[in-house]
Amino acid sequence: MKIALAQINPIIGDFKHNTEKMMGFIEKAKGLSCDLIIFSELVISGYPPQDLLERQDFVAANRDYLHKLVNSVTGIGTVCGFIDENPNQEGNPLYNSAVLFDEGKILHRAHKRLLPTYDVFDEERHFEPGAEYALTLYKGWRIGLTICEDIWNDKISSRGGFTLLIRWPV
Repeated sequence: MKIALAQINPIIGDFKHNTEKMMGFIEKAKGLSCDLIIFSELVISGYPPQDLLERQDFVAANRDYLHKLVNSVTGIGTVCGFIDENPNQEGNPLYNSAVLFDEGKILHRAHKRLLPTYDVFDEERHFEPGAEYALTLYKGWRIGLTICEDIWNDKISSRGGFTLLIRWPV
């Protein structure tokens, strides 16, 4: 599997700019015959959105631009970070999430589990931690999505998480 990693330096709150920039990188990766392109944490909204997360219009715009991407990207699997809504009545109303999509369909979704609360980070204030990790099959490869600290924090190894993003083909 040929994978493109795209670090685009998104602008917080500029959904149109961020997704247009993503589309440019997606087209470039497709031109290089990549099977999958991976973007960063909360790439659609920009990171960290902080108190903008309290605005319903901000969260809704993030969701709308995610759906535009899902519906317009073809020919390459895409992983990107976005703000997801927590459907449960308990806990914080949002998730810091990542999604894998291809050909107009969301194939896999993951919610960040380890939410930082140090330095400039206050993610526990807005986000509910994810509950579990799961693998999905994509083009014969088992893929698990993790977000930021979930992969490099050693707490995960004792909590049954993944240390690999992609495992060998099935």
